[in-house]
Amino acid sequence: MILNLLPLSPLLCTSGQPSAKELESIAQEGYEVVINLALSDADNALEHEDVIIKSLGMGYIHLPVRFDAPRVEDFWMFERIVESLEGRKIWVHCAKNYRVSAFFHLYALLHPQSFTPPQGLVKRFWEPNATWNEWMRQVLQSFPRRALTKNLRGFHTQWESWCKRPPF
Repeated sequence: MILNLLPLSPLLCTSGQPSAKELESIAQEGYEVVINLALSDADNALEHEDVIIKSLGMGYIHLPVRFDAPRVEDFWMFERIVESLEGRKIWVHCAKNYRVSAFFHLYALLHPQSFTPPQGLVKRFWEPNATWNEWMRQVLQSFPRRALTKNLRGFHTQWESWCKRPPF
């Protein structure tokens, strides 16, 4: 049984650290990419996980997030990775599905069209401590500023394009 297994949609599943045998089952279920948010020196880390996953024909992305010091930038990188894999079947894990549940809790809040999160997604497996509560608050606070920056970049691109056109 995979530790803290939680399917979020037909194309998205989360868990704690799967074993090599469990990774074989994940590959047989048609998952295309595995994203690992745990550090490679976690107590239950799987040695040579990247090699095992690649040998099973899946892609592997390692985005190590320190449990004692998550960064807002970690979330934005995660968001870009998940968005880039849209339409593909992905499995996301960390050591115990603590980090992953917090990341997907925020992802669902910021992208409500992506999937319907189960009730109590974050607290299903753990109670976030002060560090993680503060991190989630910081990510949510940074969202409007980040969205505005993305929109302004688009506006500047359109403005520059418009300015280069001949006036008639």
